[in-house]
Amino acid sequence: MVAVLVGFLLGVLGLFSIIVAAVRWRSGDLSMVSFGSFCLLYGVRLMAGAATLRVIVGGSAATYVYLGAIITYVAPVPFAIFAQEFIGRGWRSSVRRMVQIAVAYAVLSVTVVIASRDPSLPMVANNPLVVAAIMVMLGNLYLTGLRMTRELRVLRAGFLILGLFSLHENLAPLMRSSPRRGIEWMGVLLFVCCLGYVAARKFFASERHLLAISQELATARRIQASILPRSMPEIQGVEIGVRYLPMTSVAGDFYDFIAPDDNHLGILLADVSGHGVPAALIASMVKVAFQSQAPYAADPGRVLGAMNQIFTGQLEREFITAGYLWVDAQARSITYAGAGHPLPLVWRSTEKRILELSQNGVPLGLFPSVTYDAVQHGIAPGDRIVLFTDGVPEAANVSCEYFGVSRLSGFLESHVRQDPKAFLDAFFDHLAAWSGRGDGFDDDVTMLVVVFPESERTTDGTALTREAGGSPSGRTE
Repeated sequence: MVAVLVGFLLGVLGLFSIIVAAVRWRSGDLSMVSFGSFCLLYGVRLMAGAATLRVIVGGSAATYVYLGAIITYVAPVPFAIFAQEFIGRGWRSSVRRMVQIAVAYAVLSVTVVIASRDPSLPMVANNPLVVAAIMVMLGNLYLTGLRMTRELRVLRAGFLILGLFSLHENLAPLMRSSPRRGIEWMGVLLFVCCLGYVAARKFFASERHLLAISQELATARRIQASILPRSMPEIQGVEIGVRYLPMTSVAGDFYDFIAPDDNHLGILLADVSGHGVPAALIASMVKVAFQSQAPYAADPGRVLGAMNQIFTGQLEREFITAGYLWVDAQARSITYAGAGHPLPLVWRSTEKRILELSQNGVPLGLFPSVTYDAVQHGIAPGDRIVLFTDGVPEAANVSCEYFGVSRLSGFLESHVRQDPKAFLDAFFDHLAAWSGRGDGFDDDVTMLVVVFPESERTTDGTALTREAGGSPSGRTE
């Protein structure tokens, strides 16, 4: 009856630990899961071996024998995983090898039991393997010079207790003696108390670490938000809209403006290779490098060339793609230069067609002696320009098919009468529906739209024809 009670308590503890680890699963730490799995398996084994439970629950004796045997072969796996989580690979990867052997033995033993219908057949190797595992653990805990901590002291004590009880249980058949057996559960119970303390300490330490990381990421997110423009520049006869969707808390995408007056505007859209904090740090450097080019803002090729000089030799494996657009609203012209960036799309209202600003060069930060050429085009009322990072055409659906530039062109062609905000809302709704992924995209996604309107806008974003003599709108989105 005592074994049933102990088994029940271990099973409940194991289930609780697994549920807690599943609910708080963020770090990939297997300590709590492996601890819970070991407790649950051992608890079920204790109950399955108790005659009292068999009488209460019913069922054939063979079923309980099979269940107890299979758990005996499988239970070392979560225990070995816990050991590896705490100790690491061990001396000469001995703990790692112990995990591999435990998994292989569990699979082989269960296969043999099912094939032979003899639950005791693999037991011939069980006792020597358990003794060997105990020796490996004792050696790694006491002889490898691990940094002494409270957790290590508790684990040493607990494992020493378990080792004594397990050796007593497993050496008896090997020595052909018949001392009193069946008391291993006492050592397991004491060991579980020590193991639970260590698992809980490690779990909550991971939680504190994750909380600290979350707070740091929140700070990084606020800092990155502060380097992005707080509002769109107001340029006569130009409407601007932008949508910025980072894949993680912080991103490598970046956009910025230089607006020397009400008729001229420089627009930079950049994408740092990689994701997360490293890319975001470089993106913050892009802002400083870009703003330092304000005196030469009207010359896109010179702006990108100077920025390339700044970043060459400063990056390790990273690079930066960028596109820079200079808008002269007074002269109704645009000038563009690119550095390995996706080509912007231009809707020509007079020709009713889309063209690419096909001027591109080497990404920034790779080679010092790179020059960038620029291309210039006239702009008519009703034209619009769409700049974007590679996260847009490379957005994938559930079939791993890319969205592509052709689909983007088709969408642009069918939505040329919407203002920037309405266009961006409609496009990202369309992209999310097409990809079928409600949890975001696989890359940072940024799109910037520049519109040269030929009419006023209604509240729903559609065009409203002006009367003769009206002036072009200067509203910014």
